[in-house]
Amino acid sequence: MGTLKEFPYFIEKAEKIKPFWDGLNEESFRTTKCEKCGSLHFPPRILCPQCFGTEISWVDLGKSGTIESFSFVEVPPEGFENPYFLVMVDMHDLGKPILARYIDENPPEIGSSVVMEFEEVNGQKLPVFRQLSKETDNS
Repeated sequence: MGTLKEFPYFIEKAEKIKPFWDGLNEESFRTTKCEKCGSLHFPPRILCPQCFGTEISWVDLGKSGTIESFSFVEVPPEGFENPYFLVMVDMHDLGKPILARYIDENPPEIGSSVVMEFEEVNGQKLPVFRQLSKETDNS
């Protein structure tokens, strides 16, 4: 459902957040953390929006979360082959939701557990979500 064949646009990968894009290609979900106040940021930042600290480190996060909301995209934009679901997932380690495509065969349900997987498009892996099964590693 909702296969993405290619990007209809270019994703600019700013050098200062390159570790985020590299992490996705390594099938790792990472973001920035302020060493001064300890807050996590997503999307990754080079300046802490909480305390304006500049001592930023990169941390790997878990890939499991809970669906908070979803939407069915019936008329897909350029680059997508079929309709698909978008899910808003509360990431357990991050403490805030992120938005991504849902690729499971079963329709999404609010409150259900999902795990992040990765789909390569034009040489860049991107996060997608699937239902969490007992066999799935939720690390």
